[in-house]
Amino acid sequence: MEKTRRKFTAEFKTQALELAETMGSIKGAAEALGISAPSLYGWKQSAGRKAMEHPDPGLVAELRNEIKQLRKELKEQQQAVQLLKQATVFFCQDKNMSPSW
Repeated sequence: MEKTRRKFTAEFKTQALELAETMGSIKGAAEALGISAPSLYGWKQSAGRKAMEHPDPGLVAELRNEIKQLRKELKEQQQAVQLLKQATVFFCQDKNMSPSW
């Protein structure tokens, strides 16, 4: 007996992935829907690739701005640490002590 290959719509695949996310288990969602778990894993992987191919332009711009802000904050913190190290060396010279780092 030949097995016929079942075809699923994009809407069904999306809803199946949402169910899997809600349940927290791809295997459980696959069993509930009567489909194979490897199919659902494949759909998830395919959906992830599509999302990476067409990212939301607003989100990309927002992330770039956040990265820029975080790099600025990091630079400021590094400068503050460097200043504190220099101050420690300065004050340790007066008391004949050495810094502990």
